[in-house]
Amino acid sequence: MGRLAKTLAIALDAKAGLETAVEADVKKYVDRVDQIHKRREDVFLRQHAVLDADVSDLAELEKDLEDFGKNDRSAGTLNDGNAYHGTGGNNDKSV
Repeated sequence: MGRLAKTLAIALDAKAGLETAVEADVKKYVDRVDQIHKRREDVFLRQHAVLDADVSDLAELEKDLEDFGKNDRSAGTLNDGNAYHGTGGNNDKSV
């Protein structure tokens, strides 16, 4: 039985070695997936930064347009209340 015990011990060691190798492969796989997730997060973080800049620019434009509208007194005082009178085309009322 001694010889058979040695053979079974070799088989158990082989099985343990296989399990260890599979565990190492799984760890490598999980590490790689984690790296890809990190890369994905970085890509989208940059895209969100671009969107944030666009939203900020849009908010600034919106504020500038509001300020422009508040300061535009031409509609009530010139050109019979028409702020666009004389900006293009034939605006002569006699035609």
